Amino acid sequence: MKNTLDKDITVQCKKLPSGKYSFFLIPKESGTWTAIFNKEAKQWGAYKYEQAKDALHIEVKTKTLPAKQETLVYKINKNGFSMDWDQISVPVEIK
Repeated sequence: MKNTLDKDITVQCKKLPSGKYSFFLIPKESGTWTAIFNKEAKQWGAYKYEQAKDALHIEVKTKTLPAKQETLVYKINKNGFSMDWDQISVPVEIK
């Protein structure tokens, strides 16, 4: 997912400066997943991902969805956004 920010924001209580970013999630078996905002915005998938270009790493507590989500869906809400897929929701808080 590609993100363009025209102003600085706070993601899960950590500052992220304005700019263009790609977004990645590292899943874990349970509990929390790692969300990454990477400074290389023009990439498709993680084929050329470089950790040295990461702008922000955050740990995000997952939630169980009440019903199975068959397709990958990003939902924008008043608190940020979430990535929902299968039986997992990964909510990312943005201010």
